[in-house]
Amino acid sequence: MIKKLLFLITFALLGTSLVAQKNNSNFSYGIKAGVNLANIYSSDLPIEEFTKNKIGFHGGIVTEYRFNSLFALQTELLYSQQGTKSDINYVEIEPPGELEPWGSPANNNSQTTLYENLNSTGKYNYINLPVLAKMYVYKGLNIVAGPQVSFLVSAKDEIPNSRDLDVKDQLDSVDFGLNGGVGYQSNFGVFVSANYYLGLNNVSAYNYENLLGFDFDLHQGVWQFSLGYKF
Repeated sequence: MIKKLLFLITFALLGTSLVAQKNNSNFSYGIKAGVNLANIYSSDLPIEEFTKNKIGFHGGIVTEYRFNSLFALQTELLYSQQGTKSDINYVEIEPPGELEPWGSPANNNSQTTLYENLNSTGKYNYINLPVLAKMYVYKGLNIVAGPQVSFLVSAKDEIPNSRDLDVKDQLDSVDFGLNGGVGYQSNFGVFVSANYYLGLNNVSAYNYENLLGFDFDLHQGVWQFSLGYKF
């Protein structure tokens, strides 16, 4: 699945570049940047009860090839700050001396530590490559939809009154899913857009079976609100 998506993106980017050389009037490129509202979801656990959106930044380049007045192909290369924020009470079983306590322990013995009011921020940074079919529904008003592949650059969990934890090895290095949204392109180059990314891949590479007795999937959901300019 991942190889097919990577092939699709490579083919689209190369195809757009080749077509642009032959017919520059139909080709445009530009830059975009904006705000992310990112979170992590699970179909196995109600983790939305103790997670909330993390605010982040995204920015990069955009290319578009117009086939006609209605349809276009849009590709993007974006740096995107994603992740989640959590506020959770839970019990963690840990062998003495192996793990550093994260929260504010309310009860502690040789085997069990109860952590209360654990606030953490997962900062997961990606390079996103969406390939979007685009339709202009009325003048500059448009809708887009298509696949997206994301490559993990860095991942840290920030915990107050504790050291940051590098958790890159606990996340899958590649994520893929669907991207869709709506936008408006002005006649003088400026455009705005609102997109939502739904991750289809389990981003967790960590096996929770040993810790909790069962495993579960984690998926990303990211709202992106962008402002950009096409040359």
